[in-house]
Amino acid sequence: ASNVIPDVAQMWGTIRTTDPENKTGELIRTRMTEIAQGVAAAYRCTADVEFSDHCPCMVVDKELAGNALTYMGELLGKGAMDMTPMTGGKPGGGSEDFAFVSHEVPTVSMFLSAGNAKEGYVYGQHHPKVRFDDSILYEGSAAFGWFALRWLYDNAGIAF
Repeated sequence: ASNVIPDVAQMWGTIRTTDPENKTGELIRTRMTEIAQGVAAAYRCTADVEFSDHCPCMVVDKELAGNALTYMGELLGKGAMDMTPMTGGKPGGGSEDFAFVSHEVPTVSMFLSAGNAKEGYVYGQHHPKVRFDDSILYEGSAAFGWFALRWLYDNAGIAF
C-alpha cells in the first residue's frame, strides 16, 4: 500500500569502468558503501552493502584493432566503420563476459551493424523491441572469416 513504510529497501545496479586494474571500481565500491551507510545512519537505520563478482572491462589490443581496420577495409571497402575513435585501443565499458579472455590473450571486439533507423530498425540491441536485419549476416560471417585468414597469413605464414 502507498501509505505503508516498508521495513526493507533494496537497490541493484551495475558498475562499469574502463580501468583494467579496477582501482576505479574499488573506489566506487568504497564510496557507495560509505554513502549508503552514512545516509542510513542519518535516519537511524542500517545499510548492508554487497557486491557480487564483477566482470572486468574489455581490453582491446591496439595492434589487433589496427589489423581489424586494415582487413575490414580490404573486405568491405571504405564503408567499414572505423572503431578507433570509440576504442582507441583502450578498455571498453561493456560488461561482456569475453572480457575475461581479453585479460589473458590479445583481443579485438568487432560489431556488426544489423539495421538502421531509415529502414525501421530504431531500437538498440538491449531494447525489448529490437529487430535485426538478418540479410547482412553473410557480411558478418565473411568479416570474421576474412579477419582470421588474413591474420594467419600475416602472422603465421599460412597461405590461403
